[in-house]
Amino acid sequence: MPKILNFEIARENLIITSWSDNKVRIYNNHTLLNTLHDKKSEGDILNSHIINNSCFIITKLGYISFFNINDSFCYKSFKTNLRNLNLSSISDDGVLLFISNNEFIQVIDLRRSKMIDSIKIESFLVNMMFYKGNLFYLGFNSTLTKLNVYSKRSNILTFDHMIVDFAIKNNKIAIL
Repeated sequence: MPKILNFEIARENLIITSWSDNKVRIYNNHTLLNTLHDKKSEGDILNSHIINNSCFIITKLGYISFFNINDSFCYKSFKTNLRNLNLSSISDDGVLLFISNNEFIQVIDLRRSKMIDSIKIESFLVNMMFYKGNLFYLGFNSTLTKLNVYSKRSNILTFDHMIVDFAIKNNKIAIL
């Protein structure tokens, strides 16, 4: 029996789940709507994201597949040059994908299937999240960075104790 690797509540009553059998299953309430699987995909699923009627599946080996969630059709796929991925996040409009392998964060333009920026990081990352034009990422060195991806300006908060995780909602940051 496959195991759930992660899940996301994409919108009201729509839940996207990534499984250990390299399939993504989309549920509406308790009903399975679609199963997504790219047979050409390489590596285990890292994460999946839904924007509008598309689902993006990212593997740990940097393979990205695009699906129409209404008919499960894989309409585009490509491989990035970053491997051993551990985190991903997507911009609010679904145009930019951020992937990390604990050495770099790459910014991928999903419309062009192309890397447009690479950010060297100084610590392994615990979490990464895009929120209102900014990429937030937390390192194991207890440093939370807020990077405006358009202006490249950043703010860094350093804590004197170990930070385990963070979340952002309603313009507030919760730190654990």
